[in-house]
Amino acid sequence: MISEIALDSLDKMSAGTQAPVSQDADGRAGLHATLTAFSQAGLKVAVIRDVPFSDDHVDTCVARALWRGEKPSLCDQKRTEAANDANAAVERNIVRAVPAPATST
Repeated sequence: MISEIALDSLDKMSAGTQAPVSQDADGRAGLHATLTAFSQAGLKVAVIRDVPFSDDHVDTCVARALWRGEKPSLCDQKRTEAANDANAAVERNIVRAVPAPATST
């Protein structure tokens, strides 16, 4: 079983930095290569999707809201922004493109 940081989370974590343009392609290729190597080794792998990721400092936002007597819901983020289902679909397609490991009988 492997768990990895989502491709979208890498983008959010590198916001404002000089992340290479090829970061998305490199991430996709790396995931595919890793899963292919495991499959060729005969290993069965379960891939767990990354948890939703916020590029805002939610902990600071909630602390400030509570300190000001405001509702923490001020810090809510839309599910579509945090989960990025489109990117998850890309990862799912990568997983599906890797052949299942050969089984010996």
